[in-house]
Order: sequence, then C-alpha cells, then structure tokens
Amino acid sequence: MSYRVVIVDDEPDVHALTRLSLKNMRLNDQPLELVFHDSGTEAVADLAEHPETALVLMDVVMESDSAGLEAIRSIRETQENEIVRILLRTGQPGSAPEKQVIETYDIDGYLSKADLTQSRLFSSVRTALKAYTELRLLQEHRDHLAYLNMALLSLYSTDNIPACLEELTQMVSALAGSELTLVYFCDMSKAEAIPHIYFHGPESMDDDTLHQQASEIMDQIQADPERLLKEADRFAAGWLSPLQVPNTQSYGMIYVHIQNPSELQQVILEMLTSHACNALSRLPAH
Repeated sequence: MSYRVVIVDDEPDVHALTRLSLKNMRLNDQPLELVFHDSGTEAVADLAEHPETALVLMDVVMESDSAGLEAIRSIRETQENEIVRILLRTGQPGSAPEKQVIETYDIDGYLSKADLTQSRLFSSVRTALKAYTELRLLQEHRDHLAYLNMALLSLYSTDNIPACLEELTQMVSALAGSELTLVYFCDMSKAEAIPHIYFHGPESMDDDTLHQQASEIMDQIQADPERLLKEADRFAAGWLSPLQVPNTQSYGMIYVHIQNPSELQQVILEMLTSHACNALSRLPAH
C-alpha cells in the first residue's frame, strides 16, 4: 500500500525539486507513489483512471492560463471525486487570487512557488494526506454500513437454512475481501447430524486450491469444535466467530482468512454474525 500523489506542472525543475522533497516521506508507515504530469489534461485523464489518488499538487498556468483550475473543476464536478486532496501551486499568484480560488474550488491549500520552502511543502503534503486518510476512513464506514443494511435485508428474506448460509457466505466474503471464507453449521438435534459447509474464494483462485484450503480449515475446526466455540477469534491465520443459534441444538462457525482485519471490519463481521444467528433461529430445520 502507498499514497498515490500526482504532481502536475510544466516546469521540469519543479518536478525534480518535488521528487527530492517528498521521496523519503512516509505516513502511517506507508510510502508515497509519485506520479508526474505536465498538463491539466493529462492530470484529468490520470484521475479518471485512478480515482484512488490521495493528493494532487496542481500548477495553475500550463497549456493555458487557467489549465490547473479547469482540471480541478473537472476532477471535482465531472468525475465527482470529492475525496482526493488538492494543493494548488502557482508561480503567478495574480492569475489565480488566493481568496477567490479557495472560495470557488474545493482545495486544501494555496501555495506560492516563490515562498514555498522544502519544509513547508513537506508539512502541507503531510497535512493533506492525513485529511485524505480520515475522509477515506469515513467513506469506508459509510460503504460498509450501507452494504450491511442491504445484506441484512437479503439475509432475513431467505426461507431455509441452506439458502441463509449460502447468502451469509457471500456477504462475509464481500465485506472481508478475503482469500477464503468458510461457513460451517450443524444441527445436533438430529440423530445423524450432517454439517452444512459453504466456502467462497476469489475468482483468481482455482477450484483445487480453494477446496484444499477449505478442507484444511475444516479439519482443524472439526478436531475440537467445542473449544473453538469458547475461544473463537484468531484462528489459522484468520478470524473465527461462532454461530450459536438461540434456543436450538445447532451451532456453527464463520471463518475468514484475513490476517489483520481493521477495527471496522471486525465490528461489521460481529454484527453480521449476530444477525445471522437470529435469522437462522427463525428458519425451520432442514
């Protein structure tokens, strides 16, 4: 992972000085990926292809007197990219008065090249990247909660246990973005309890590898399920959560191969697990 920073300026010396100033910068232990363009048109095309860009350092006067401002307008309005942070750098302040630009465009800073020291550039970039990180996290929260809301509606609409478990597997995999998601569920009220097992992997994983990994995890789960129900959390380089359905003799587990789940992912997965148990308790035994 890295912070993608796009530098847009038609002066080669500015590119060289920017590279020198920022080449060793790290934020949250992540390096910067520096990308250079010499026109506003190139910058707009780049951002259309890479909306995940964290920061743009934009000159004003390039292929036209207002090329940078036109590029910013396109990024904000046409591409509707509100998350990328933008620092405006200009060698001709009169061509884009600071007060007017800040009021009109959604930018994070207005930097005059004449007064721009290496230290100020460093601090301005760092502040903008921190703002991007916070906005990205907020967007991630919104996206996950929106998905969870739709997922729960779908989960509660199922009318049998296999359908509910299959839906649950797909939801967990989508939320975790993991290499392997496995759902195990067993109704112990039956004389011959046959467990339900569902698993899902990325499209890049071939069927043989997926089945092998799922089988290895299942062997570990079935070796001592009672202990895992009590100690579920970190398990087999992943995350494990029990499915304990109230007022039944059924139990199960959700395994996600995700080594370092974010705090948000853990909260969402725990909420989904809780709702899954409630949804399963409403369904007839299969």
